Amino acid sequence: MESFVKNKRIIIVGPSQSTLTHLTKEFVDSHDIVVRINASPDTTLIHGEKIGYRCDILYHCLNEDIGSGGFINTELLKKLNTKFLIHNPKIVNKKAIECIPDNVNINKINMLSKFLNIKMINPIFYNNFSNKINTRPNTGFIAIFDLLRYNPKEIYITGYTFSMDGYISGYKNDKLIERSKKIYKSDITKIDLPGFNSKRHIKNNMVNFLKKSMKNDKRIKVDNILKKILSLDNLNTDKETLDYIFN
Repeated sequence: MESFVKNKRIIIVGPSQSTLTHLTKEFVDSHDIVVRINASPDTTLIHGEKIGYRCDILYHCLNEDIGSGGFINTELLKKLNTKFLIHNPKIVNKKAIECIPDNVNINKINMLSKFLNIKMINPIFYNNFSNKINTRPNTGFIAIFDLLRYNPKEIYITGYTFSMDGYISGYKNDKLIERSKKIYKSDITKIDLPGFNSKRHIKNNMVNFLKKSMKNDKRIKVDNILKKILSLDNLNTDKETLDYIFN
């Protein structure tokens, strides 16, 4: 993994629908390595001309439930010539152990292992990182800091909004997409976005850690929307804040 990542320019493309407003295939392809998160490869089938098609590394929690990582499209990953699938370790009593997670389709993992490398995030690193941010990191967030361990030249983060705008179409489930579209239509004060108020993955903790990390590590670059999010004192979904970030 280190030989693949070291000194490379990496882009991580998250599943936010905001990517459609600013991302281009040419910009994605200008990077040495393209990383996607959970079920994101499927979004390239619909939006590839905007968000690119490549998926050199996939970070996935391995739980294919719609409320978790979503479907792992074996044939698509093979077509995209994906090189690595990196997954979380099993969590027992809030601690990571060196074991494959529960609710995993072992037959699918065996099929995937025939054409790509499957690696587990180091459980010691996972536990130390969780303690640093005082919450359980979601797959997309720990991917940033796991990749930094392998000494890339830079990591550009796009499509990360900490669930403030909702998912791009093609990601997981149409019901979640329709629900997230309320952000652009609703006049209510607070908007109920999928995952925003998760007690397992506390968004403010992750945002604050990313702010501190960017001050100390100039390899981390972010898109303009994430810059606005990081400028907030606290995350919230009132209409004024959402207009500031996305309009």
